Amino acid sequence: MNAAKFATFLSALSLSACFATASYSGRFMKKRPANCSFRIVSTLPEGHWEEIGVANVRPGHGGGTLIAPHTPGAFRKLIGDKVCAAGGELVVGEINGLGQYVRGTVFVASKKPVAAQRHPASPTHAPMRGCQYDTQCKGNRICEQGRCVSPAVR
Repeated sequence: MNAAKFATFLSALSLSACFATASYSGRFMKKRPANCSFRIVSTLPEGHWEEIGVANVRPGHGGGTLIAPHTPGAFRKLIGDKVCAAGGELVVGEINGLGQYVRGTVFVASKKPVAAQRHPASPTHAPMRGCQYDTQCKGNRICEQGRCVSPAVR
């Protein structure tokens, strides 16, 4: 390889390291068209949704800083092909402290309520009532049998 081709190769290689990339892990449902429409939200909306996977963003490097998408549009452009290939219809984006999208949980519409899927009722745990620890009581009061009471004088 001559010097000019090698320089072009190195330039392309260093430029490609500047851009964020995306990966997907999870289940694949019915594949949707390449530029399918899906929603990006910050919290799971009401309705019936089933989690199928996660789209992860691997930030690129630029000038010593990590570069990842800052807008829903840029995030959609980066993860769109992965979400559509998986059959996703909704993505709950996770934004880091720098305002960058770093991950998206992918969902499809479901016939079962989300609450029934994610948090089944546990018959072994009764709802908590009252205090459990002295630190939950004000002042010098202590917790006895779920109630904050003044300590007995000894």
